[in-house]
Amino acid sequence: MVDDNRKTGRRIFVSYSHADIDRWCRLKTHLKPLERADHVSVWDDECLNPGDEWEKRLKEKISECDVFLALLSADFNTSDSCSKECDEALARVQKGEQLTIIPVLLRECAWEKTNLGTFQMITDDGRPLTKADNNLDWAGTLLCRKLGAYFQTLPEAPQPSSYPDLPPKEDRKSTRLNSSHTDISRMPSSA
Repeated sequence: MVDDNRKTGRRIFVSYSHADIDRWCRLKTHLKPLERADHVSVWDDECLNPGDEWEKRLKEKISECDVFLALLSADFNTSDSCSKECDEALARVQKGEQLTIIPVLLRECAWEKTNLGTFQMITDDGRPLTKADNNLDWAGTLLCRKLGAYFQTLPEAPQPSSYPDLPPKEDRKSTRLNSSHTDISRMPSSA
């Protein structure tokens, strides 16, 4: 099993229902350019290693992430595991910790009735990222572009001391374009 791409600055924890795993796996391939450019590392429960205490490991990864990406669907809303993961992320926000929660409306559902209903979605119109499985490439491209643009608006991620394989800061090239704030909801949603 692969651990968690320790060479990147921004760490994304992805919470999703296993009923949506096929959609998530297709969307995840579109985030690879951000990973290769060292903008992000993406962690989901597929990264668990044999022998991991999964609940402990999930809590650890949520406590370390910079972004909590919640893939919302009716199945997500009914999942006890997803609910626990959201509670962990919301607790960090309530404590004032630095964490961005980004809901992604993966499939139509009553997302506004959830505890994530007050957070700005990745899409600006409140509609699902995917209307049908045949537009997952469009949806994945949109997700990658919006996340990439969002990360470029943030200050450089702190380098945790637990990442011993990172090169010194002066040896890394900067991929940030500017440091002004960008509202991801106002970004273009088409190619």
